[in-house]
Amino acid sequence: MWKQHYKKILASITICIIFTSATYNINAEETKNVKLTGDSNNKWAIIIEAPGWAFFSLDAIYMYKTLKSKGWGENHIKLLIGENTSKENILEALNWMKINEEENDTIFFYYAGYGGFIEDKNPLDENDGYDEFIRTSKNNEITDDELNEIFNDFNSTKILAIFNSCYSGGMIDGESDLNKQNRVILTACKSTEEFYRFQKGKSTFGLLLAYGFKRRADKNKNGVVSAEESFYFSSPRMVILNLMLQHPKIYDGYAGELEITTV
Repeated sequence: MWKQHYKKILASITICIIFTSATYNINAEETKNVKLTGDSNNKWAIIIEAPGWAFFSLDAIYMYKTLKSKGWGENHIKLLIGENTSKENILEALNWMKINEEENDTIFFYYAGYGGFIEDKNPLDENDGYDEFIRTSKNNEITDDELNEIFNDFNSTKILAIFNSCYSGGMIDGESDLNKQNRVILTACKSTEEFYRFQKGKSTFGLLLAYGFKRRADKNKNGVVSAEESFYFSSPRMVILNLMLQHPKIYDGYAGELEITTV
């Protein structure tokens, strides 16, 4: 019996790897810093799934497909998976976004992978003495302070950033962190919590958020799903599914509801 179960697990992992590689090729040649012209689409997304994460989860692919199904243009989405998630590639993708985005455009940044913390560096802004970071390939990090500086240079007043990683709540607890005006920041857990739970081949947080963006989170039935609606749809369900071990966090610096998808 255990052998059959083991074979099923191996088969699932193999399919995941093949599908992930094939899907990544959609955007593999689109990471150059090029400004798009003659395009009226005003939504831009970067979706990242760090090395090792894809062995357990199809988060990035599922979120990518969700946005595409809701009218986000394929050439407006950067999909970075596995070894392609180097710090250089992520920063290059963010620069591509900065070149193209404008004040009234919607920005969507999604990271699924490993998170951690290091001793607080200048500017010294953390009450607990630690900067949080997201792990890139080649074991490099991008800290919350670095990401904040990058987003500070954006023109957009509609920024959603989602961190599906351990200790991600720490991304919004310092003066130089991401908790700023015109942004909604969603994290999978508190700054003191690890994150590991998976459902249906995807992380619980990513799966629930994507379900929400598809249609289920449209609480007021106005045909639009906002970042806030998807979070409040996902958060209590995730707490239950994860046996009270993770508690998602939200920072909402956006006036009103930050609209992400239409039903």
